[in-house]
Amino acid sequence: MSRGWRLGLLALLLSPGALPAQSPASDRVAVYLVTFGPGAEIWERFGHNALLFRDPSSGESVGYDYGRFDFLKPGFVLEFARGHMDYWMGRADGVALINHYVGLGRPVWLQEFDLPPAAVTALRDSLESALSRDSGRYRYDYYRDNCSTRIRDALDLATGGAVGRQLKADTTALTLRDHTRMAMAYNVALYAGVMAALGPATDRPVTGWEASFLPVQLMRHLQGVEVVGPDGAPRPLVRGEVQLAESELFAVPDTVPVGPTRRLAMIGVGSALLLLLLATGGRRSAPLRWAFFALAGLWELAVGVAALLLFWFWGLSDHVAAYRNANILHFTVVAFVFLAVLPGMIRGNAPRLRIGLFCARFGAVVSLLGVLVALTGMTGQQMGDISALAFPLHAGVFAGLAILFRTMTPSPS
Repeated sequence: MSRGWRLGLLALLLSPGALPAQSPASDRVAVYLVTFGPGAEIWERFGHNALLFRDPSSGESVGYDYGRFDFLKPGFVLEFARGHMDYWMGRADGVALINHYVGLGRPVWLQEFDLPPAAVTALRDSLESALSRDSGRYRYDYYRDNCSTRIRDALDLATGGAVGRQLKADTTALTLRDHTRMAMAYNVALYAGVMAALGPATDRPVTGWEASFLPVQLMRHLQGVEVVGPDGAPRPLVRGEVQLAESELFAVPDTVPVGPTRRLAMIGVGSALLLLLLATGGRRSAPLRWAFFALAGLWELAVGVAALLLFWFWGLSDHVAAYRNANILHFTVVAFVFLAVLPGMIRGNAPRLRIGLFCARFGAVVSLLGVLVALTGMTGQQMGDISALAFPLHAGVFAGLAILFRTMTPSPS
């Protein structure tokens, strides 16, 4: 589809007659929710949205969106680690904004709202006011205060609280972790990292209000919202809707996938079996023994780094979603002791081997406790993904090292 054809189509769709059965009076400014589907990058996996205002008398269309940021800003990584992410809002030509996302191959939906002129004016004035205050900067939170929740809150204010009353009463069976699983399922490594970082705050079923941190979910939940009309009778907030662009390039599943959990379990069990094979062969082959220690060392390094990150997110940051994270049972700083004595273990130093064996046993036992916690659900946290990966690896390191310990530290005759 050429750019010119898209512009022409969009101009038609935004014209007063685009929704003839329900269109507002031609002299009224129309307001739309524009929803952009997921993209390829990690920060695009949850989608995006904007509020678009069109003046039919002038043909002007202006879009307001939140969630803008700059990776190159000095200190951005440290701010992210602390959970102190300052994002801001923007204003752009509505047609250009939509065409930008269409050009990226992302699906786009348009919903027109049935709001009285005074509410439309107040809504736009509130956005302009926010934009004038330091470009609308705010403390970003991926679940509680993002591009979609900011627009949700603005619509709630414009409808006199109708959006909040109805979406908060709309219960769902899905959790924040479930929604995240669906978005991250395309990349098993990224999926594992995010699942390891999330704590129990993400593991209770959410309302439609909370699920609206996702732009597509906000769009869907608004379809059922009603407002009071001039005659006092309830009527739908959404006057009409249309999909401007279709794409399956970066599609997110509508149900919680089981594939990533299975892949993590296969990686965990497969790596454990490989460790056992290397340790068994390492009793007679030095290269296989070195390969065992190399693989075990890589795992323990990952465990140690993950332990530090989880400790940081829980105790030293404002990442509320990472608090009280029971995955800390699978990732302990004892791994660094293992790494410290690893050179000595490779050389066959008996005291170093005993320390390493103790560390491996400790990691396996505590990880087993994590499995039991996951099975009993005593923390209210879903830990199955990480348990399936971590425990087999911990067990494989311990069992393999126990095999080599008997070989490398023979009993005195």
